[in-house]
Amino acid sequence: MIKQLLPFAEIYWTAAKGKTAIDKCLDKKTQPDVLLVDMSLEDMTGYEVCRAIRSKTPKSC
Repeated sequence: MIKQLLPFAEIYWTAAKGKTAIDKCLDKKTQPDVLLVDMSLEDMTGYEVCRAIRSKTPKSC
């Protein structure tokens, strides 16, 4: 759906589990500029994913 609505956007990776998304966001090789998070992932909520990422990144990001 995103590719149809935003054909110019590049999707580098997807994740069904929050833990995977957190790991990819904290890894400098796979860290995205923008993260679109589903609010209900397999293992946690999107809110929990965002909080976990935010707690482990500098406040200036």
